[in-house]
Amino acid sequence: GFHLLDSLIAFSDFGDELTIEPAQGLSLQIDGPFAGSLAADGENLIVKAARALMAKTRPFGAAIRLTKRLPVASGIGGGSADGAAALLGLRALHGLDVSDHWLRQIGLKLGADLPVCLMGRPSFVGGIGEDIVAAPPLPAANLVLVNPGLPLPTVEVFRRRAQGPDGARNSA
Repeated sequence: GFHLLDSLIAFSDFGDELTIEPAQGLSLQIDGPFAGSLAADGENLIVKAARALMAKTRPFGAAIRLTKRLPVASGIGGGSADGAAALLGLRALHGLDVSDHWLRQIGLKLGADLPVCLMGRPSFVGGIGEDIVAAPPLPAANLVLVNPGLPLPTVEVFRRRAQGPDGARNSA
């Protein structure tokens, strides 16, 4: 399900917010303007990231709260950034002795954008998300993103891109 990337990734000061606290067991609560568009179950990237980290380290508990401010399936990396924040936050909370490189390896198995989100700085990304090169500092920019409120899953975008206008497989 992965696709090849050739992208410049930049980060904004605006986004979702994650709060992680010690707890018995693993739980996720979601609030915010886009909370209704996202489930707090085992399919959520935050939960998947936490479980992947536990599988590679040791069992731990955490109460995670996501304030979802970015639209779901909008192509701006909100879910990947949330998964990355969960990995970094859980590593810090539980004092896990794992490197950034090691976290990127876990992240790549969860999604192509997750490793660059772990770095959190402008970067050029290639391959399926594993080739990351820091970009030079980018100038400040004011942007307006318009979202019509319709989900646009990345897998579907690339599936349709691979097809020609008549639905036939595009060779380009």
